[in-house]
Amino acid sequence: DEVGDLCREHAPNHDLTMKDIPTMQKLAHAVHETKTCHYGVEATVFLLGPLQSTNYAAIPFIVSPTCKTEKWPQLASTLDLIMDLYPIYIQPYLGPLFMTSTDGNSVFHTAQHNRLTCYTPPVGSALYIELAGLLGFNMTCGKNEAVMGPDPKHVVKRE
Repeated sequence: DEVGDLCREHAPNHDLTMKDIPTMQKLAHAVHETKTCHYGVEATVFLLGPLQSTNYAAIPFIVSPTCKTEKWPQLASTLDLIMDLYPIYIQPYLGPLFMTSTDGNSVFHTAQHNRLTCYTPPVGSALYIELAGLLGFNMTCGKNEAVMGPDPKHVVKRE
């Protein structure tokens, strides 16, 4: 058993187990007195959903509280972990990871851009064949040929 709802940025630096009263008091002191750990003020939610016209349902598989001090390199490490583990644990059930998307959060967008525009699909690969005919289209992608898809509502809001 562990305490939840503390920020992912600072919680790993503390003992979150509820093994005894002194441990809990030390954690309460960190949150309320020294402010070296915080309650999550928002959450980063990772969802999985099939790209198909029927039976589309995005399912949350990670909900992670944040105190909003995280910078893009730390979030990029989380994306790396997901991209590395997806083919092993999720792809056998849901198929390949084609795209990630963001709600417009600048930290997430920067992390996503950094990780999903670092490769060019090999000539002859399925993704290359699909994209090559789109003149002027950015051919870059991430690990396992996943592409970046920002939330369209935030693109429209900027226009």
